[in-house]
Amino acid sequence: MLDPAEVGKKLRRDYSFGHKEQIDRALEAVLNVLEKARTVRSSNSELLREAAKAIYHEFHIREVAIGLLDLDDGLYKYVAMYGMRPEVWGAHSNLTYTYDDFYDPARWKGTVISNYSKLLLAEDMPYTNGEEKTYDKQLMRKSRRRTETDSIEGDYMDIHIYGPDHALLGWIEVSGTWDAKIPDARTVRWLEVVASVIGLAVTSDSKAIKPGADKNSKARKS
Repeated sequence: MLDPAEVGKKLRRDYSFGHKEQIDRALEAVLNVLEKARTVRSSNSELLREAAKAIYHEFHIREVAIGLLDLDDGLYKYVAMYGMRPEVWGAHSNLTYTYDDFYDPARWKGTVISNYSKLLLAEDMPYTNGEEKTYDKQLMRKSRRRTETDSIEGDYMDIHIYGPDHALLGWIEVSGTWDAKIPDARTVRWLEVVASVIGLAVTSDSKAIKPGADKNSKARKS
């Protein structure tokens, strides 16, 4: 049986020492987000939908979701997705999170890859009350990780979106790739670039940070 702790260690090691050459697909994704950021100013919803779509297609990520801080109530909410079934997205869109939820290691066990990224594995059950419908529990129980690069149901990675003074504006959440692998180190680096571009765009139009999710939701990321 593969020790799941080795999965996070491998990605963190590859992230630190991996190659940094440019990738055409990654550049295309970044350019798509930059173009949308240049043209969209009334709302960030279209920008985030374009970013999620670009991440899905250019990095071959199976499921992508992006959340932002809602300035009206100070909670973080999912805003856009790509690749999810409607019922799964519905389960995500009703969730809200606090700032502290993102920085309490006792609540979500995972491997910190960098200042931006954290890998969370199914074996550690990185879910809380209210998130039961965001993943397939039966499939997760049946899944077996055979190599350090395998991704199984229940795995995901968070990439933080930062603004000025390292303020947390939101996050990108990705599952495994189309071929059931954990995103490799180069992909993680490019996802962090996309997150930085989103952070710049959101900061330049802070009035548009209105995710519009259900403000009465009580579920929180913990």
